Amino acid sequence: MPAICGAGIFQNPTKMISPEKPVIERILNGKNFNASKISMQKGSEIKKHYSATEALLVILNGSVEFHYPEATISLIAPISFSITPEKEHWLVALEDSTLILVK
Repeated sequence: MPAICGAGIFQNPTKMISPEKPVIERILNGKNFNASKISMQKGSEIKKHYSATEALLVILNGSVEFHYPEATISLIAPISFSITPEKEHWLVALEDSTLILVK
């Protein structure tokens, strides 16, 4: 079973990223939320995982495909997208992209 974001992707990023290795950098630790910058090269992916809480994904530049098991959503900068909690998802960069994840 895929890991929960809070326990996997940020604390042990090499466990969940593809060989192209998106770079994940925590940029803000708030009292009730955290923000991370994600830099992805074209073709890189963040593998299947779950988020324990609702999250906001902001695509600053580039474009990514956001996948749920039943749907694929193309996100082209600039755009924000709400991630459903406890629902399996993964991302693939369609081009070099910079994202901010707030949760």
